[in-house]
Amino acid sequence: KYGAHFDTLGLLVAYLLVCIAAPVYLMRVRALSPLSAVVGLLGTAAVAGMILGQVSPFPPAPLRGIIIGFAIFLAVGLLLVLARRGTWSRAIAPSTTDEVVDIAAR
Repeated sequence: KYGAHFDTLGLLVAYLLVCIAAPVYLMRVRALSPLSAVVGLLGTAAVAGMILGQVSPFPPAPLRGIIIGFAIFLAVGLLLVLARRGTWSRAIAPSTTDEVVDIAAR
């Protein structure tokens, strides 16, 4: 029962990141339309509202521990990504064809 709450928070955070990243990506490739921007903002607001609904008001134990554990889980993941950012940024967006071949060869 309580594991489902952890999973739900994970899915909502993933959806939130997609709602934020999609318009940013479209802007980078110069394909962002006003409709895409509005849909991204509406999606971000809706998912953020769902996340706030899960954690506010702060629930009593044992759900409190699930939320705190999830926050710690996210913080550790973020720190790991930031620690390896140099390596991962080249893998995500290689600047040359040679880098793509080099990454694929690993």
